[in-house]
Amino acid sequence: MERDVVVGAQRGLHAIIATRLAAAVEASGATVLLALTSDPSYQVDASRLMAVLSLGAAAGESLTLSCDGPHAETTLDTVAAVISSPD
Repeated sequence: MERDVVVGAQRGLHAIIATRLAAAVEASGATVLLALTSDPSYQVDASRLMAVLSLGAAAGESLTLSCDGPHAETTLDTVAAVISSPD
């Protein structure tokens, strides 16, 4: 399952949000991959803080989230909420 979400924080996908994101993914037990919508060839594991930060996602930039498994929709809802949060 895939979903696009826009980075909501004015400072982009910074360390605090990346930490929240990694914790949410870890808690879900699912594997979530992130990629800039503009560069889908570079995907990172959303549970890895440094990998998430390596995307360098700026405010307003679109990310593509992908997740498989029985709770994929719920997991993507949670992850999307963290990414789209204004901070």
